[in-house]
Amino acid sequence: MAASGSGGDAGATFILGVGAGVLVGAAVSAAASSRRAAFSDRLRVGLERNGIRLLSANLGRNGRKPVWVITVERADGVVQTLHGPLAADAEPYALATCDRIVARLVRHLRAQAA
Repeated sequence: MAASGSGGDAGATFILGVGAGVLVGAAVSAAASSRRAAFSDRLRVGLERNGIRLLSANLGRNGRKPVWVITVERADGVVQTLHGPLAADAEPYALATCDRIVARLVRHLRAQAA
């Protein structure tokens, strides 16, 4: 009988461990989702301040290198898709990364307009 009780305890421990893992995973997922949303909001606002409307922003890869693929509508109504490569050590959703991307896009689009 004692062996049966021990097995039950191990099963309960396993279920609790899995349950805790699911909760931690959900918390990590929520934090990542929050970071992505903050990044997107900052990107949109940064571009809008410069007369550029954000249509989409997707993280992708160019070979092995991460790249932001960003589609914008310029003030003159022209729609463009631009690729913004990331430095190897850059955190894709960091707010500092967002600020660098906005600055590069604005410079690039202004140079095109000139």
